[in-house]
Amino acid sequence: MTDGISGVTQRLSPGTQVGNWRVEAKHGQGAYGAVYRAVSVSGQPAGPVALKLALHPWDARLVREAELLSRVSHPSVPRLLDRGVLRHASSDEDEYPFLVMEWVEGLPLYAWGVQQVPSYREVCRVLARLARALEAIHAAGAVHRDVKGDNVLVQVSDRLPMLIDFGSGHFQGASRLTWHALAPGTPAYLSAQACAFEISLARNHDGYYAPTPADDLFALGVTAYRLVMGQYPPPMDVQQDGEGGWRVAADGWGSVIKLKA
Repeated sequence: MTDGISGVTQRLSPGTQVGNWRVEAKHGQGAYGAVYRAVSVSGQPAGPVALKLALHPWDARLVREAELLSRVSHPSVPRLLDRGVLRHASSDEDEYPFLVMEWVEGLPLYAWGVQQVPSYREVCRVLARLARALEAIHAAGAVHRDVKGDNVLVQVSDRLPMLIDFGSGHFQGASRLTWHALAPGTPAYLSAQACAFEISLARNHDGYYAPTPADDLFALGVTAYRLVMGQYPPPMDVQQDGEGGWRVAADGWGSVIKLKA
């Protein structure tokens, strides 16, 4: 590498070489990783790539994200191009995992809906493509766990969606990395089952809710509603009946779910 890591926030300056990739600019940063636009040192592939670098040494979450991406192949899921570790310039012991994905040039889903004013046919095409992407992810034994408009980019070139940010994702056989009762996610997109489980924690403090493909699909439904209506669905009022069943009682909802005691 031609330049060091500046501070614990991993500010890689332009020109820094990470493995076979040279950083051009910082693109964004989340809770666990920073994303940079980079290019191949060899020129292959041509054009920019997205290099995601962990903010913390030995971060198993980013390692798991790379492994999940390597198991999924779908046009609406970024292709994993490379992965490895970067050593801190001031220490031979600290290793920061990184992964490299294809670059996606696009608008966040909700911004696309406002700025581009898509037809209903275009909206349906985008949502259908996202559903197919989730189908491929679930077929690989994985779940995204944070499906929402902020994690969808609609590409400028073909107006098709790309599901991004698999940092909260999980797959069969992967180690559990959080000890919270609910897995990482965004509250507005929680399924009725997850909400009912959260309420049940009053009785069982040691429980753990393992998201399933159904949770991803519910979150896609919320995403679709938000895209079309410009607002979130009515909040759910999850109530327990005398037989131990959990009923979702709110305007616009009418399902009944069961939760084991």
